[in-house]
Amino acid sequence: MKIKAVIFDMDGLLIDSEPFWRISEIAAFKKLGYNFTDEMCQQTMGYRTDEVVQYWFEKMPWKNRSLKEVEHDIIQGVQELIQKEGKSLPGVISILNFFKNKGLKLALASSSNMYLINAVISKLEIEQYFDEICSAEHESYGKPHPAVFITVANKLGVEPQNCLVFEDSLMGTIAAKAAKMKCVAIPDSDGQNNIQFSIADLQLKSLEEFTASHWQNLNTSNNYNENHIPPARIQNSSIHGKGVFANRTISKGEIITESEMIPILKEHDLPEELATLQFPWNEEYDAICISNVGSFFNHNKPPNAKVTQDKVNNLQQFIANKEIKKGEEIFIYYNDAFENFVNQ
Repeated sequence: MKIKAVIFDMDGLLIDSEPFWRISEIAAFKKLGYNFTDEMCQQTMGYRTDEVVQYWFEKMPWKNRSLKEVEHDIIQGVQELIQKEGKSLPGVISILNFFKNKGLKLALASSSNMYLINAVISKLEIEQYFDEICSAEHESYGKPHPAVFITVANKLGVEPQNCLVFEDSLMGTIAAKAAKMKCVAIPDSDGQNNIQFSIADLQLKSLEEFTASHWQNLNTSNNYNENHIPPARIQNSSIHGKGVFANRTISKGEIITESEMIPILKEHDLPEELATLQFPWNEEYDAICISNVGSFFNHNKPPNAKVTQDKVNNLQQFIANKEIKKGEEIFIYYNDAFENFVNQ
């Protein structure tokens, strides 16, 4: 598929604002009597601000301030730091010019609200580059839900599979791949060795590393990344599903590894191949499964191929999309076509 549009995340990609978020979150929660750490802030990196506040409120409820007030404290703190210290990350202007000169449509799709988006593009003086600017605040669900990417693709008039996304967070990378877009991941130094980013079509250390050769490979191949890991989902639905029970409480965003997940599937007589299914996103999904088997299953019709042991062994991990309590039933969604496929 030819790439017709390029979509950029904002925080941590165009501007080094992730430290601002950590500083502001730590300060906002200190008002509530909690001593937050950088590691705690990392757990919700890429989430919308309201989702960050909700996430921690569910874990440690407070009474002295409303969720909206805490959200406002965080946003205000970030905005002040952007105005005082905000600067573009290396390679921003050059890569925007690179794609603009090729006549491609450019867009910005961020988890931040429009107030902060406008503050950033004004500070960096880059508004003129973008054909569309979208905030996940207007979506029912933030990243890793792909809604904001699908919305911006629709506004651009470009099919999702013809879009390339640049992201720095894992949640954003998952959202891009769930939207069926190609993705270049540029994680921070802490995320550079995180195997979960292998779902991206290309991983770099900075925008400056992106070359014309990378562009040519991404734009001419449907399967540029030989390690591409398509997402599948565990769905909380009894329709065409079969349930398993969580052996422990799993936090939102937590990784459930292969060594832990495969025994659970086997225990409940579920084929491990379920990890490779791909279905449209739905707010009921409990978790996202990451597997590097490639897209070998079409849920509209079973392929003319048997499941191989190699494909089974390539299960990687699950990423929880919400908290799953110990003993809670998790339904795995599949349909009749999949049963026929497994039995071939």
